[in-house]
Amino acid sequence: MYPERLCTEADSEDVHWVGTMFYNQMYFHAVVSATEAFFNTPGEGRRLLKSQDHSLMAVQLLQNKVSEENMTDSASDTTIMSVLLLAVAAEMAGDLPTVDRHLRGLKRMIDMRGGFQLLQTEVPDLLAKICRRIDLALAVRTWRGPVFFHDSISWTPYLMSNCRGSGESDAAETRLASWISTLEYRLRIVWEDLVEFCSMSNSASQRNQKMPRNTFSEILLSLVYRLLNLSYELDSAEESIRLGMLAYTSMMFLQWHNHMVEFYHLRCMLGATLRNLDNEDPGASLPVKLWLFFTWHMLQPPECEYRQLDIWFERLLRAGGLSAWCEVRQLLRSTAWIDHINEVDGEKIYSRTMRRVSQR
Repeated sequence: MYPERLCTEADSEDVHWVGTMFYNQMYFHAVVSATEAFFNTPGEGRRLLKSQDHSLMAVQLLQNKVSEENMTDSASDTTIMSVLLLAVAAEMAGDLPTVDRHLRGLKRMIDMRGGFQLLQTEVPDLLAKICRRIDLALAVRTWRGPVFFHDSISWTPYLMSNCRGSGESDAAETRLASWISTLEYRLRIVWEDLVEFCSMSNSASQRNQKMPRNTFSEILLSLVYRLLNLSYELDSAEESIRLGMLAYTSMMFLQWHNHMVEFYHLRCMLGATLRNLDNEDPGASLPVKLWLFFTWHMLQPPECEYRQLDIWFERLLRAGGLSAWCEVRQLLRSTAWIDHINEVDGEKIYSRTMRRVSQR
């Protein structure tokens, strides 16, 4: 469930997620349902039918459990794990209404146990998986607010960022920092946290290390929940940056291995805000506007959406006096950019865009 190029994956704690299958039938069917949905080939459908069969069996066992036990017992760790996996299976199948129903059920169970703040569980990463895999993924895909943490957001910096008290920096970075400081303070805090997260990832990669997955999860949960709880005028720089950060973190945090999730609403909204941004004289904001263009492309838009933003990008390059990928890359590195994750795709996006521009 975690991007293997960024953070450590399995460890001994995962025995909870595997071992429970051997003694709980409901959980077993939920695991098989999610597994079949994950490995289903689009257009083939055989695995998807198996997934649905096992989901039905798990739901039947869940209903029996609820009718036979008191409400507290029906909200056990195993039950929560089972419903989580049923929601995962539904998400894989693209059945978002069912995901929403399972999410509401999870919230009721968690509330019965005192809510997120008081819930005690022996299952590692359980709450983080609910937040990341279900709550946030559904919120971004359906463009509705998250179920959890919508009224308890902290706006203090999550990370001690170098860009808040930096040492040496070149003139362009100084101008960019000055421009960032003019943004609404909550958005500025999230931006600086994201930049620091990328810096941490780059540093770990240079040492041939990966970020601990708990650290990775905590940081990204903090970033995405805060971004979803912000909103600005559609044609403002703040809204463009908010949507850009949401796109960047979603592609990194809410995707499955080898299973592309489309964030249609987010892509459309980000594209619309970019078309409204002035790029004739980008000045200090040039690196961020370049970053927004590349981030929009990470959402893998269809070719029919390229043209307007190709023109926008061409004007941006001209205004900044840029004519080569190495120049663009240098500016992107002053933003939220992870070299070993974004470098190859970034150069491909640049090359394809310049090829289309030259053929007009």
